[in-house]
Amino acid sequence: MDNAKYIVDTNVYIRRSPQEEYEEEAFPIHWKNFDRLFKEGVIVSIDKVKEELNNKGDAFFLEWTKENEDNFYPNFDSETTPYLRKLSTIFPGWYNQNKEKADYFLIAFAKVKELTLVTQEKMNIDADKEKNYRIPTVCHKIGAKCTLKSCKLEYDESIDYDFECIDFVELVKRERLYNPNLFL
Repeated sequence: MDNAKYIVDTNVYIRRSPQEEYEEEAFPIHWKNFDRLFKEGVIVSIDKVKEELNNKGDAFFLEWTKENEDNFYPNFDSETTPYLRKLSTIFPGWYNQNKEKADYFLIAFAKVKELTLVTQEKMNIDADKEKNYRIPTVCHKIGAKCTLKSCKLEYDESIDYDFECIDFVELVKRERLYNPNLFL
């Protein structure tokens, strides 16, 4: 995991499906470059994301997760387990609502491993109940910088944030996934 820079949420992978926002047929170069970075370990994810993708029953994702098994890491380890406990005490309502989803594990993994979390969820900083918080909101509340269109917060550029939360478009820009020469 020495190369890892990004950890990716289930909803990003799903966007490559037909009829989705970034379907692979419309963005083939982006997804080829994404897959290359995943194979190289620059982009990683966790077992819970693999499970969520496989539960879709889609043949593409079943095959893709099998081919890329090595870059799905355990949901928790000796480093992330203490932080998982901390998250559950900081946000008990959110934890109880989301403990069966990958969100909880993704945030802890990103925070502890200092990775950029890539998600398509929208920030909802004004959510009326903690249990309704989304990934970017929790990330922000624990000290992450959120670079999402839905995040209208201003961040001090002189601060070195523990980790960051971005969306797929920002990943495309940063890693130049639009460049056809990257996967040759």
